[in-house]
Amino acid sequence: MCNLFVIGNGFDLAHDMKTDFNHFRDYLNAKYLGKYKNMLYVPESVINNHGEEIQNDDEVISLITYLLNKEASYDTTQQYDWNRLEDIHGKIDLFECLDNVEPQYDKEGDRNYSWEYDNAESVCRNVALSIKSINKFLSEWIHTIKIADSPIEQFKKIINPEKDLFFTFNYTQTLEKLYRCSKKNVCHIHGMVSDPPYFQTEELILGHCGQIDYLGNESIPYNMNKNLQIIYESLRKNIDEQIFLHKDFFKEISNTPIWGIYSFGFSFSDVDLPYIRKICDSLNTKNIVWWLNEYDSISKREEYKKILIKCGFEGDFFTYNVS
Repeated sequence: MCNLFVIGNGFDLAHDMKTDFNHFRDYLNAKYLGKYKNMLYVPESVINNHGEEIQNDDEVISLITYLLNKEASYDTTQQYDWNRLEDIHGKIDLFECLDNVEPQYDKEGDRNYSWEYDNAESVCRNVALSIKSINKFLSEWIHTIKIADSPIEQFKKIINPEKDLFFTFNYTQTLEKLYRCSKKNVCHIHGMVSDPPYFQTEELILGHCGQIDYLGNESIPYNMNKNLQIIYESLRKNIDEQIFLHKDFFKEISNTPIWGIYSFGFSFSDVDLPYIRKICDSLNTKNIVWWLNEYDSISKREEYKKILIKCGFEGDFFTYNVS
């Protein structure tokens, strides 16, 4: 018998690691000038010597920061953890980017809509290129995060690093480095960064589960509906693909006698619930205990219980303490 641990960003934060959304934003602000970050500016692209389209990093950061900050300003909860960032991804106002398209006139002074259409397509292409860079900056930042020196002793007593299974949403290798958890037993469902000197990085997954329909919006100028929808879909988290890529881990869960499931630092956000449903579908949960961290408030724990029941969990709930 072994246990399954579902690990979220709160796990790294409990080790005083600087891994929340605000730390990422501080990193970007410190490293890049972001001279246009308080205004909407779409970076232009150029072709480098290798035939690749590239953009100025400072200008890219400006656009990303502007779009994220604008949506974050509407968030009255003032919560800036990763699930809020992903939610904000799904609310980004791409429509506004077309404000960068200026009216064009021919030699006779007549409006040239054909030129404007070409410019609008160029703006959409540049926005798409900029947004795809989020993962590059995310990977860059994760490599600067120092793994904690001291484990949480109470957590160390709970786990069996050689036998237990770990399903983590974190990009860091805290489990492997600090707790010596067997790498074959740790599933980084959203990718991870590796050790120096190679600094190889699996693709880091970050995305939303929003439902904005640009195709049905008749007010979008220059018929850029399809272009904006493509950009919006590129920001979506492909959960089915991630489940398929990690199918061996879910098979391992199915074939291993699981006594208990512990969640630590995981906020059960909507965008990640398909993973929880998949875990519940992979197990006969009637005889399994789900252990909730006492660090979370009673009201939060009650909310998590309701979510887990909706996800198909049929076992009992208990609490544990690692303070």
